[in-house]
Amino acid sequence: LHVERVLKQHYEFDLVVALVCKRVAGEIRQLSQKLTGELDPGIFEACVAWYISRSQEMFQHLKAQEAEHPKLFHAIQQRVLRQAIQASARERLEKLLTDGIVSGPIAEKLAAGLESE
Repeated sequence: LHVERVLKQHYEFDLVVALVCKRVAGEIRQLSQKLTGELDPGIFEACVAWYISRSQEMFQHLKAQEAEHPKLFHAIQQRVLRQAIQASARERLEKLLTDGIVSGPIAEKLAAGLESE
């Protein structure tokens, strides 16, 4: 159980770093388009390359960990994916409620259903 908890923490950390670095690289690309002519394009390219490299390193590390502990890793992945889906669904439900598309009582029922899954 301790090994599983440690692996889960490492998995989540590596996954977050990989995803955030990938996202940051995309944001830098967009920023470079907005600031064309303002700053040296090489700076943007270097930053994007650095973040992409970190993202790829983390994804490779995740694959290596999966190869070492396949059953445990798949169980962790399923749990993390389930949590991510539930979080996304809760956010979407909150938006539907805020926009007045779903009433409070219906939103509460749907939210309860999400929690029980």
